[in-house]
Amino acid sequence: MQIVGVRLPPPAPSKNNMDLAMVETQVTKLSSKGLLTEFKATVPDERIKSELEIKLNSISSEVKVDGFRPGKIPLPVLKSKFGKSVMGEVLEKVVNDAIRIIIENNKLDVVAQPKVKVDSYEEGKDLSCKISIEVFPEVPEIDFSKMKFNRYAAEVADGDLDHTLQDLASKHKRFERIKTSRKAKMGDTVIFDYNATCEGKTFPGGSGQSEEIELGSGRYIPGYEEQMIGVEENKDSVVNVTFPADYRSSEISGKKAIFKVHVKEIKEPLKVNVDDKLAQDFGSKNMQEFKEKVRGDLAHQNDHFAVTILKRDITDSLVKKYNLPLPQGMLNDTLEGLKREALSKSSNVDDKGKKKEKDKNSDDQLQKKAQRMVLLNIIFSRFAKKHNISVSEEELTSAIESQAKSQYPGQEKMFIEQYQQNPEALSALRGKILEVKVLNEIVSKVKIDEKKVSVTELGKVMKTLDTGNINHHDAH
Repeated sequence: MQIVGVRLPPPAPSKNNMDLAMVETQVTKLSSKGLLTEFKATVPDERIKSELEIKLNSISSEVKVDGFRPGKIPLPVLKSKFGKSVMGEVLEKVVNDAIRIIIENNKLDVVAQPKVKVDSYEEGKDLSCKISIEVFPEVPEIDFSKMKFNRYAAEVADGDLDHTLQDLASKHKRFERIKTSRKAKMGDTVIFDYNATCEGKTFPGGSGQSEEIELGSGRYIPGYEEQMIGVEENKDSVVNVTFPADYRSSEISGKKAIFKVHVKEIKEPLKVNVDDKLAQDFGSKNMQEFKEKVRGDLAHQNDHFAVTILKRDITDSLVKKYNLPLPQGMLNDTLEGLKREALSKSSNVDDKGKKKEKDKNSDDQLQKKAQRMVLLNIIFSRFAKKHNISVSEEELTSAIESQAKSQYPGQEKMFIEQYQQNPEALSALRGKILEVKVLNEIVSKVKIDEKKVSVTELGKVMKTLDTGNINHHDAH
């Protein structure tokens, strides 16, 4: 092990006339494995005392001590009164100074804030600590001009337009009250009043009037819609259900409930034709105008799909070609974020309300996704640095405002303020915008061959595509 003397900026001389100009923090390189290097730093007691004096003198005009004017408090009195309360800040400063000098002298490209473990410290003695620093891997020069990819091109044919219109009509729901009395069946909409009890007691939200339920929609508690099949207008019925174990209200989750239902109306679905009425339901004056709009939407969608697939092909190529060592800390943070995201999107219980077993395959997939994201993040950040690509405050603000308008209409101001007060969210958004800008720049450099396909073929490719960390808010 080699001991390297790290000369820190000389502190101000103390009243004891101690010459600290040559006081050095001793740094020992303990180990280096992969991207992680561990150092031992020993900060002399003389330096700690000097920094403590500097700190105490800096607060002497701000604090109050009986019998002394602000700024005229003797150092021994300041140390007695405030020494312990500021010592934490002093120790943090001397350690951060050591970290800074280690990074500068060794020209380290640091991934994140170094980890510090204090081995020993007592007042009047040297401070000894271990400093673990993880760095980015070396990224080889990538000549994108030599990379070649296909870009799909699909024109909207009349058949594609007709198919889309038929699909829109089939999914567009219109209902009409049944003309002759009959029992409700799958696909009907039932309008009803209800009163419910859970284990014999009423509960918040356990009653309602003129509730609508489309049988087969899957919007209600499991088993609810199925028991509504066969009900009749102006008649009462009883529905027995068990609330899911992860139901939003913990008071009734996992418990049995009885719903007493009074059916008011039954509506049956109507066949929707591709006509002017359909066009008007979608905000167009007539079918001709609606066709032009749909054709334009399809063309825009095709272009978006083509660019997304191209970007995915580029990132796939990078992942296959560059097997770089990955910073473990960065990988762990990314994996934990993916796990939290997956947990928030999925239920931990099955259809019968039983807790699901841990899916090892899911964990493996998240691990691979995290590795992919970290690798691309490193490649993109190096590309951005080399080509002076960055995200301006105006771009960041514009993206936040756009998200607020689309997702929180009427609450834009509140959303924007909350976003701006969340450093992690701002950092994540900045990263997404940077990724889009980098990919757009890469697309402009690679060689592209146009490959003509049908709209159907393009759609099939898109459906099988795991777009991973390819962002969609700006595909062009």
